[in-house]
Amino acid sequence: IRDHSSIISLLFSRHNFINLQSCILLSVNPSAKLESVIK
Repeated sequence: IRDHSSIISLLFSRHNFINLQSCILLSVNPSAKLESVIK
């Protein structure tokens, strides 16, 4: 149970980090959002 919860927390923190990185990129370069939508 302990290992399972740690894996979930790791994936969750990694997911939040990716979202944070995306938000920073979008704030710096708004056109990147349009490119991601097209893809």
